[in-house]
Amino acid sequence: MITDDQTNKVYFSEYLRAYKCWKSIKEALLEHEINFEMLPGTKDIWVRDFMPIQKDVKSFIGYEYNPDYHKEEQQYITPDVHNCFEFTHNNLMIMDVIVDGGNVIKCNDKVIMTDKVFVENKEKNREFLKTILEESFGCEVVFIPWDKAEKCGHSDGMVRYVEPGHIVINNYADIDEQLREELLKVLRLHFSKISELQYGKYAQMNSWVHINFLRVGNFLLVPQIGIASDTVAIEQLKEIYRDCEVVPCEAKGIVAKGGAFNCVSWNIKE
Repeated sequence: MITDDQTNKVYFSEYLRAYKCWKSIKEALLEHEINFEMLPGTKDIWVRDFMPIQKDVKSFIGYEYNPDYHKEEQQYITPDVHNCFEFTHNNLMIMDVIVDGGNVIKCNDKVIMTDKVFVENKEKNREFLKTILEESFGCEVVFIPWDKAEKCGHSDGMVRYVEPGHIVINNYADIDEQLREELLKVLRLHFSKISELQYGKYAQMNSWVHINFLRVGNFLLVPQIGIASDTVAIEQLKEIYRDCEVVPCEAKGIVAKGGAFNCVSWNIKE
């Protein structure tokens, strides 16, 4: 699987230009010479959720994007990714599974997903669904418990890949010790090193946003929303991602809509 550190280009929806924070995002990308482009034909800004998952340079995995939290908002579903990007019959394989791209964290030889994928595909036997996913991705899928405080059930607000054998989890030590223990119980079986974000007295309700950064190669764009944990998150991420350029960037507008930088981006290796 192509992991974030191997990517060299990032795409965004044209709709993101309307957000005040786009100016800061664009300036950071230009300053750090990150190659970016806008996607036409999208229905909303959350391109991570519907754009295909890159398996290797010439291979993408598509899926059915029809989440339960959008049942009454079908006008925001992007029906055909071919209108957004030039895929060919040979480089795009579609799997018969309902998936959100935000629920797929690629970790070299593994993928991390929350168990909400079983809820979204309840008509499929659990083992059968697991087999479809692992055969499509070509690697093991690690299923973690869904954070029920987040209706979408995405893994990209819970855990991120650092390097082979090493991941980082969000600040559950501050907010939900039981879920933290459940996560660690699963993840310790598959990863040799697990870092944790922890903000202590600086933790706030929206401190989850910092882990939803955009990573392109060794560049990390970290959401900042004017709260106490902003600076602490940057310090901790610099310590975890020591070989990366960790860049803070204003994100209030998109966070107010329910997501952050990983949600609004689609990064690939070209």
